[in-house]
Amino acid sequence: MPERLAKTDPYQQVTETIGSGPFKFVTAEFQPGHKAVYLKNADYVPRAEPPSWASGGKVVKVDRVEWLYIPEYSTAATALADGEVDWWEAPNLDLVSMLAANPAVKVEKTDPLGSTTMLRFNHLQPPFNNVKMRQALLAVIDQTEFMSALAGDSANWNLCASFFTCGTPMASNASTEALTGKRDFDKAKRLIAEAEYKGEKIVVLDAVDTPVPHSHALVAADLLRKLGLNVEVAASDWGNLTIRRASKKPVDEGGWSLFGTSWFGADMLHPALNQSLRTNGEAACSVAKR
Repeated sequence: MPERLAKTDPYQQVTETIGSGPFKFVTAEFQPGHKAVYLKNADYVPRAEPPSWASGGKVVKVDRVEWLYIPEYSTAATALADGEVDWWEAPNLDLVSMLAANPAVKVEKTDPLGSTTMLRFNHLQPPFNNVKMRQALLAVIDQTEFMSALAGDSANWNLCASFFTCGTPMASNASTEALTGKRDFDKAKRLIAEAEYKGEKIVVLDAVDTPVPHSHALVAADLLRKLGLNVEVAASDWGNLTIRRASKKPVDEGGWSLFGTSWFGADMLHPALNQSLRTNGEAACSVAKR
């Protein structure tokens, strides 16, 4: 990215798209919220070594790629089954069995590291600026409940309490008893009392077009209500969720309290990559800029 564009304010959209990689972005055919088009870059010279994740040689074998945004899952599944699209990266798991039954469709696991899902608190605003309120929710979290809501049959997921991607060198279950032990509602309610919770509204962000935040929002909201807390679920699409997530305002002024999200396993391998372990607080936006 040219320096003049890299210096764009992080809260302003970059107005010019320049690519020097294996594909060129076709600005004239871009339809926001519907389609992005990329063409093979005839001037790009790939590295000589074989491709390896995000490194190695990137050899383009198609002349044109159309990236379609189809938010309604059944519509996307129909498009794939009818041959209107060639590939669907992350189909809704409710539809996988139907897709697999189609002899013209191949369903396979392409990422051996999978993804890690999590709940993220707003530490700046009440009530989760109080550590005891966060500990209260931790005391009643059941990973199985969240993953069953997201992915259904246990064959589709694994329990993983590690800070780093399970099955990789830095993975560890040390000190994860809070996530793997028995749920304790009495402890949670005691912590809420010690936090002197005054009935502040808790806004749970729900991206209804994205499986992880949607399913996590529903399970988390139900759990918070069982603890007697004042909960509101704010439904939107993922794009608007990220806009509201950036707000540092109080809940009553358009802020938020909690949302569910996920990271690719490759993003959580070690401390240098793991954004969830960073402790630079409000300076975190500088990490994204770099």
